[in-house]
Amino acid sequence: MVDVETARTLCLSLPEANEYDHFDKPAYRVKKKIFATLWLDDQRAVLKLSKAEQPELCEAYPTSVFPVKGAWGKLGWTYVDLSKVTETALKKLLMVAWTNVAPKMLIKKSKKKK
Repeated sequence: MVDVETARTLCLSLPEANEYDHFDKPAYRVKKKIFATLWLDDQRAVLKLSKAEQPELCEAYPTSVFPVKGAWGKLGWTYVDLSKVTETALKKLLMVAWTNVAPKMLIKKSKKKK
């Protein structure tokens, strides 16, 4: 289980990530592109995955990762149940989502720091 504050901290720990309000929900962006939002009342995150990554990660984390219903889900937007996901899994999922929207130069720069 990951609480909302931990999820927020993990989002903001990614290179150049910033928090903004997005339809009354905290959204996390890199260079003005959203990679995650937190749905505080529902104890879940919504992440931007690719269409290819979404089914793989839903299968890898079947109790905590689900496609968003409708058109947004078909675009790769994916729910993560914070009450069921581990912190380690959420870190991995957030990195995937961040990588999907971050500029290539920033991704390259962040890999060099590791």
